[in-house]
Amino acid sequence: MAKRHLAALTVCAGLVLSVAGCGGGAEARRATEQEVGDIVTIATAEITHVFKGDPADVRSVEVRQLGGELDGEKLTALDEVKLDQDKSYLLFLHAWEDAGDHTMLSPEQGQYVATGPDGRAATSAKAGDTYTPLPGNGLQVTRAALDELAKTD
Repeated sequence: MAKRHLAALTVCAGLVLSVAGCGGGAEARRATEQEVGDIVTIATAEITHVFKGDPADVRSVEVRQLGGELDGEKLTALDEVKLDQDKSYLLFLHAWEDAGDHTMLSPEQGQYVATGPDGRAATSAKAGDTYTPLPGNGLQVTRAALDELAKTD
């Protein structure tokens, strides 16, 4: 497998617009020039706020997650929790310069469900939003901590 080069760490809030399965066969090899045989799920998220990273570069992101279904074939990645369409998240992402895609920092700690003050899915990052970790992730994230992260280099 070809070596991947990490370009940046991005922390952003966004609304998942679409989720689709993708083969890791010939199509992925053309896109990434790698010998990959896995089935992946690609979630496209519209970014509403960037806490860390270059906001000019991030309007939407494609997040690649291992596992999914393609042409009747299914691959299950036990530690991956798929992003849901029309749901808002706080995402901790690696950006890969050689493939132009993003992956979560880790399956458990890379995504938090974003909820607005009214208890519904947050559609933009506002001061009253809360971020709920996945089960098994004991790390809590607050808006104040995100604002402090935004101040660091």
